Amino acid sequence: MSYITDLQQYIESIPYGGIDVRVERANRKTVNIITTGEETMRYDPLKDGSTLEAAKDINDLIKRLVMTGHTGEAQIKLTMRDGKITLLSIFDKKETKYKG
Repeated sequence: MSYITDLQQYIESIPYGGIDVRVERANRKTVNIITTGEETMRYDPLKDGSTLEAAKDINDLIKRLVMTGHTGEAQIKLTMRDGKITLLSIFDKKETKYKG
């Protein structure tokens, strides 16, 4: 089943965070998989280069969404202190239909 492989790859692509998966049987031949992921990364504002590291992680996320052909929503939320990124949260939601 191709959706099992796709789910496994998606789960392995999130280094830390939460993933919600909803499976809907549309009919006897179609399964809808809805995934919602949240990935959170912390940065030490006292460490030099932490904001550059966060910017690199944002760029890597966008590349990953492009390379996997993501169709859905993606949101980036930054928590900052004194002009430096301390927390980066990434949310994405995707719905895929699989026909059997």
